[in-house]
Amino acid sequence: MDSQTGRILVVESDPQSSKSLQTNLTQAGYEVTVSEQVDAALSALETKDFDLVLLALGENGSRGGELLTRRRSEPRMRSVPLVAM
Repeated sequence: MDSQTGRILVVESDPQSSKSLQTNLTQAGYEVTVSEQVDAALSALETKDFDLVLLALGENGSRGGELLTRRRSEPRMRSVPLVAM
């Protein structure tokens, strides 16, 4: 992660869970972007640089799989670590 502030993309459709993650990660010093939809997460990955993606697979189902597939096929996204939750 960047020496000043790591940038994390949280992909979580549950508002309560995403808010909790955002609050805790922000308090720990990270810059957090939350996407409740996979399409929004893909757009964010195309336009911003992230140090880590946290992907909740539960409710995102096959759409989460789409993000994983796109990540593997695009060099810019491939270099970003992803943690599936």
